[in-house]
Order: sequence, then C-alpha cells, then structure tokens
Amino acid sequence: LGEEYDAFRALGDSADPCAPAQPDDVTLLLYTSGTTGKPKGVMLTNANMSYTPRLGAEVWGMGRTSVNLVAMPMFHIGGIGNGLGTMAWGGHTVLMREVDTRKAIENIARYQVTHSFFVPAVVQSLLATPGVKEADLSSLQLLKYGASPIADAVLSHALEVLRCGFMQVYGM
Repeated sequence: LGEEYDAFRALGDSADPCAPAQPDDVTLLLYTSGTTGKPKGVMLTNANMSYTPRLGAEVWGMGRTSVNLVAMPMFHIGGIGNGLGTMAWGGHTVLMREVDTRKAIENIARYQVTHSFFVPAVVQSLLATPGVKEADLSSLQLLKYGASPIADAVLSHALEVLRCGFMQVYGM
C-alpha cells in the first residue's frame, strides 16, 4: 500500500480548502448496537468532540508524556474517544489492530503505557493471560473500562494484579 497510497496522495491539492466548520457540524459517525442489538449510527458534532481534550487532561490525567494503548474498535467511542484523549495533548498512542491480551501486556511493558480502555470481558481475559502477574505493568496509571458492568471479583483482582487506577467511563 505504501507506493499506491503515496501516488494517491500526490494527486490531491496541497492547499487547505479552508472549509468553515461550525459547532453543530457532524465530525464523526460511530456505530453502536446499544440495548437494541441492532446497529445504529451515532453522529458526534464538533461541539461534542471539543470535550475530548478536556476529558483527557482533567478527568483521565493525560498529557504530553502519556502513552495510551488503544485496542478497542475504532468505530466505537471506546476506541476512537480513548485514542483522541492522548493525541489531543501530544501524547503517544499505541494502536492495536485487534484485542490480543498477550500482545497488550507486551505493549504495556514495551511502550511504558500509562493509559488504556478495555471492556470488562477484556479486563477479565487480560487477568487470565499467562505471565500477566510477572509482566512489568508498573507504567500503568489508569485503566478505563465500560460498555458493560464489571463484576466485583474481576475489579478486585484487576486492582490487585495491575496496581493502577480504574475508572468506569462508559455504559452501565
């Protein structure tokens, strides 16, 4: 894709089109099945998205030195919203193509990840991954979770093993 993409990009105009953007303009279209089980689009506006940097800094403690692991799907707020929180402040984002808990543990240690977001089922799977207790996860500051409830036993185990802050950020 490298050469094909470069050729495609070269066809474009390098001048900024200066398209005026308004707060109510839709900037991002996400998909959710929510409580219905049927996919539906959710339109987020520039005004909606303008709070992402503020959330990242004031609520999640992200900044220029943050390293954020994004393993959730980018068509959902758990992926894209989590990813944008650190990027808005100039931090580093480690993007995973899919959830692979063994790889996530390796990436946390390798890149000194400070923040991430997982759904509770992934937190539970991460805790069951061989080697998690021996891995260097000391860089983790905050693990956000959401989209479904987390069992007390899973949360207690996660606090014990991962030794970082936890925050419920989305959903039930």
